[in-house]
Amino acid sequence: ISKTNYQDYFNENDDEFFELTMIEGLLIGYLKINFDEKLSLIKKFIPKIKNWSVCDAFCSNLKIVNKNKENFKIFLENYFNSKDEFELRFCYVILLNFYVKDEPDYVLDKISKFNNDFYYSKMAVAWCLSYCFMNDFNKTLNYLKNLKIDNKVIKKGITKAIESFRITKEQKELLKEVRKNFS
Repeated sequence: ISKTNYQDYFNENDDEFFELTMIEGLLIGYLKINFDEKLSLIKKFIPKIKNWSVCDAFCSNLKIVNKNKENFKIFLENYFNSKDEFELRFCYVILLNFYVKDEPDYVLDKISKFNNDFYYSKMAVAWCLSYCFMNDFNKTLNYLKNLKIDNKVIKKGITKAIESFRITKEQKELLKEVRKNFS
């Protein structure tokens, strides 16, 4: 589809079925088009995200972010204050996929500003926090002292980090002790 007239697919897809929405999201990532065109398609697609699996698959396939990080951060700013559960999840899944490694301060700053009660948004923030631990353990651990977000989100992020194979046994033991502070 991405090598043919993809606009026909977008025009014909009525989003009635999960699978068609998933294909549309993946297709956007596969298209070989310029950044502005892709950004326009992303913007149109975001309101169609109604579950975590479409969100996460869509985000992980947006490799264009890697080559346009600064411009994409500007685009994301429109969504960080959203009242929509999956628009928020979109932001934090993009962060964990494309920003945690190279811009941990930016990611931690966005985590610190999270203020929402939507379950799937909270889980994305916790997942993002766990990736921060995996990427820069000490920086993230120090940052916890200043986090004012929901303790359950912090605790879940710590738990996800503990469950990871990407941190050491000693770090896991330390996190188990730290987690007790976030009851």
